[in-house]
Amino acid sequence: MPKLGDPLKKVILLLAALCCAVLVFNSLAQTTQPAAGGFNELKGFSDTNISVMNASLATSFAIDVGQTVKFQPPKPGWKLKLISIMASDRWNSSISSFPTPLPFTIEIRDKDLNLLYHYADTQLPYFTNPNFISMADIEVPAMPMSEEFYVCFYGYGLIPLMAELQNATGNSFYYVRRTGQLGPAEVQVNNSTLPVNWIISVGGQ
Repeated sequence: MPKLGDPLKKVILLLAALCCAVLVFNSLAQTTQPAAGGFNELKGFSDTNISVMNASLATSFAIDVGQTVKFQPPKPGWKLKLISIMASDRWNSSISSFPTPLPFTIEIRDKDLNLLYHYADTQLPYFTNPNFISMADIEVPAMPMSEEFYVCFYGYGLIPLMAELQNATGNSFYYVRRTGQLGPAEVQVNNSTLPVNWIISVGGQ
């Protein structure tokens, strides 16, 4: 005679199998759909895996100076849709108090540094993370890009951006909003000045 628990075990096993199937399907869909839709990621840093990258947090040297990366669209008619930024408000789960809302701004500028798009918010949904650092994805209205463009991040001295300390590509800058000028992205490390890559990427299709 079968035990009363046997049907229940079968149901549990069936549900577990269905859940695994759904997870596998979703994983495959997330892997293949961007490629099928032509979604491209453009990185402002090297191909070094971020988990082993020689990197450090850095702020800009003045409030009106943005940490900026230049990008080149991969094809004519390409549309910018997403900006990803690695930064931190320096809060983590070991701090007993709640994080304080802090402002940040993102600008998209054309090849002549004319403003195309402005976004401002507080860091809480983006750069507050129990593990201290977060890679935030920020959606923007689809914007056709036919020529090179710039993404500027303003943390106002409060939200440092992650900087890659090696393999500088020459595509990272400081943008001085007051004068409209670009300068090389550099940080001081052990009394040495190092060129860096800001950890900013963009996505589109």
